[in-house]
Amino acid sequence: MKKTFKLFVAALMLLGATSANAQFSQKENNRVPDRFHMGLRFAYTANTSTWENVYSKKGNTLDTKALSFGSFGIGMDFQVAPVPLFLETGFYYVNKGFSLDTDKWKYDEIQHLHMLEIPFVISYHINVAPNLFINPFLGAYYAAGGPDGDLWKDIDADDALSDYGLRFGCGLNFGRLVVNMGYDYGLAEIEPNKKFISTYSSTTPTFKTGMFFMTLGFNWAGSR
Repeated sequence: MKKTFKLFVAALMLLGATSANAQFSQKENNRVPDRFHMGLRFAYTANTSTWENVYSKKGNTLDTKALSFGSFGIGMDFQVAPVPLFLETGFYYVNKGFSLDTDKWKYDEIQHLHMLEIPFVISYHINVAPNLFINPFLGAYYAAGGPDGDLWKDIDADDALSDYGLRFGCGLNFGRLVVNMGYDYGLAEIEPNKKFISTYSSTTPTFKTGMFFMTLGFNWAGSR
């Protein structure tokens, strides 16, 4: 957890310093976006979990409750073709945690997954009105961070868990304002603590993350 936040703060300082010298001119009639954009991002996230390899000992199932959290970070994009095709990336703090279903389990504490997430997506910026662009995007993400909760109680909080998967959605830009909606589809099989889970399951189950997100941001570098 501490290592994740230290890495995040270091990334913010580095990106802030490099963006101070970024200068890009506005295109004629605002029909073409600037070639580079960077700014703050704040998001609302809703998590999902897909469990696999669950064989109950006592007739109970591995049910969880989806949780919502806040997210924040820095986002940026670079034009990578003569047409308005962009590579988008950034650094974001996210919590991919969930809560165990108290009807089936003795524990109802939130199982946190604090992570630093880096997306890599391709977006196409479609001009639909002066200063207004619609940006569908598709790509992947990688995330790493520390757990906190009963499922991880014998795991050192500083030990990193990794997650990766697909990201897709659509964005909207008006001037310096950024709005995105999308979904992260996890592909990594994450394994919880074996001692804790063995009370309820005859095997060690794994789960894959999923996360809906709605993002609001402001670009300090680049406009429309």
